[in-house]
Amino acid sequence: KEEILQRLETRLKRELGEWFLNRSAGLPWHQNGYGMLGARDWARAAADLLIRSETLDTEGVDRILRLTSLLPAGSSPYSIFLEVYIGGETATLTLEGQF
Repeated sequence: KEEILQRLETRLKRELGEWFLNRSAGLPWHQNGYGMLGARDWARAAADLLIRSETLDTEGVDRILRLTSLLPAGSSPYSIFLEVYIGGETATLTLEGQF
């Protein structure tokens, strides 16, 4: 379970295009000021959808039980709380940071 959570955390923190082996891996956090952290409030649903997709694409994650995100525009800290189902157990992951 811990290995899967660590893999999920790595995937969620990866900026789109930063991994040289797979330029399509990651999330568009910045993308020249137009990414998820620079998005308007109305784009938050789209950002949550990307986070959900990346989470469910992580091997070992069976389903998402709860997602709570705070993605303020600009350089403010972001926070993501995920409650997921992994191999018959509930697991939580909290990401907080600033880019």
